Amino acid sequence: MKNNKTEYIIAAVLLAVVLLLGITQLASPMHLARLVIGLGSGYVLARASYGFAGTANRSYNTGSTKLMRSFMMLIILASLVTVFFAAVPASDANPEFAVTYGHFIHPITVGTFVGSFIFGLGMSFAGGCASGVLTDLSTEFPKALLALLFFGIGFVISMPFGKKFPSLINESMVKSSEGVNGVWFPDLFKFDGMNGYLGAFLLTVVLAGIVIKLAYMYEAKRKQNGTYTPVESEEASEKALLTLVDSKKSFYERFFTRPWTLWEGALGMTLMYVALMGFTKSAWGVSGAFGFWAAKLLNLFGVSEAALANYTGNPDFIKPTIFTHQQSVQDMGIILGAFIGLFSMGILVKSFKSGLKISGKQAVLAIIGGLLMGISIGISKGCNAGGLFSPIVSFSLSGWIFLVFMTLGAVVGNKVKNRVIK
Repeated sequence: MKNNKTEYIIAAVLLAVVLLLGITQLASPMHLARLVIGLGSGYVLARASYGFAGTANRSYNTGSTKLMRSFMMLIILASLVTVFFAAVPASDANPEFAVTYGHFIHPITVGTFVGSFIFGLGMSFAGGCASGVLTDLSTEFPKALLALLFFGIGFVISMPFGKKFPSLINESMVKSSEGVNGVWFPDLFKFDGMNGYLGAFLLTVVLAGIVIKLAYMYEAKRKQNGTYTPVESEEASEKALLTLVDSKKSFYERFFTRPWTLWEGALGMTLMYVALMGFTKSAWGVSGAFGFWAAKLLNLFGVSEAALANYTGNPDFIKPTIFTHQQSVQDMGIILGAFIGLFSMGILVKSFKSGLKISGKQAVLAIIGGLLMGISIGISKGCNAGGLFSPIVSFSLSGWIFLVFMTLGAVVGNKVKNRVIK
């Protein structure tokens, strides 16, 4: 794809305008930090063609497990970041300095199994998870917009599920300690001299290693059976590495226009996780803003604030604006970061135009997929970010369970989708 150099300028101007507006208009330094983290995440995800849904979807549809393997590398690196931040309490260095980190320790319930399976179904139909839907607005706008809209509606629908079915969704069947509603790996290794974090990290490395080994075996089997299909974006990014030593290319072309490899994407997302933990003292969530946006839209079309508060059980649910709701700001940053990333590569216009066509079947699948993903949030307590990635790097067993059943759901969903598309 030929690069449009005019887009380089657009990228710089857009970035400058977004940062200027963020600095001058956002409510607090935390909101600005959220915006910057979102911009960085969107840039990395777009430039590396990186997406969590692809760990299962791409593996099933092509046989390539490079994305899954790079995701496991991201898991290992981000888990190490968690150890660096949280293993030794800040009060050990200074008794007057206390910092609490918001780990994503989810309960292990029937909802964990069912919800993650439903999420896998939905993301296979929609072609992306929560973060993927946001970045896909720059490349597959109609499909991504439909998925985003119905994801948010499904999220709102699912919000009361926890209160209505507490034993199935909120009360963990297994607990690692009395004060933890779930299984938190550090509880199992209190003897390790690092408050359990060293043992938890090593266990995470072992589990990630098992996934990597299984991924290699699966890919080898697909190649042996003749059902392996190379992924164009993966091959292109690896070939583009040669651009770095091409003296005929300008500095900008060598460092800013080539697509990143999946491994570079994993490193980039690790840096974003460092920023997230440093600024917010918490792991990563994406889908919460979807429900908020959908509720704002429902309110705009006549559903009262009182009715939404009564249904969701949250009286303050839509009181913030889209620019004061922190996750909303971060998610808007992801969208803008993806656009800036593709503009900076000089391929946004062509990529955007090529994704404007959508068939009736694709539209229906996007709607159903978005709705399923949204509904699953209230059942399993998260998407691939908040239900899978963040719990795993917070050393919660629930994240690994989510990974397994999300993958199973994606396999079933892709089988159905492939038949429908045919």
